[in-house]
Amino acid sequence: MTDQHRELIQEWADSWSTPDKARFLAIFSEATVYEDKAAGQIMRGRHELGNFFDLIRKALPDFKVISDLISLGEPGGTIQWHMTGTHEGELFGHGPSHKTINVDGCCVIRIEGGEIVKSTDYYDMKTLYRQLGFDRN
Repeated sequence: MTDQHRELIQEWADSWSTPDKARFLAIFSEATVYEDKAAGQIMRGRHELGNFFDLIRKALPDFKVISDLISLGEPGGTIQWHMTGTHEGELFGHGPSHKTINVDGCCVIRIEGGEIVKSTDYYDMKTLYRQLGFDRN
């Protein structure tokens, strides 16, 4: 539980909030595993994670992840966040709705050697789809 871990977890949110893919990927190990539970996707390694980053940035060009709370533990931590953005490109098989999102979630992050080796995102896909007009229930 170090300030370095807190800074790395904050950088996770900050770098998601920029179009700078190199900045984002720099905090992950080469063999990182990134799991998006709501989307049902697992990215293995920086290459696959970079493709996922591109998909999100194309779908939501103004995508932001805002840190609400960081909790540290061994060997990493958890960040509670909310994501915002405007849907301008294809996202998980759905064309642009031009609607905005504001969805709460959290990510459990494992850190080894100053890099993120595993992160697992949790959020409610139904809320996301409802905000985009894909789910009217």
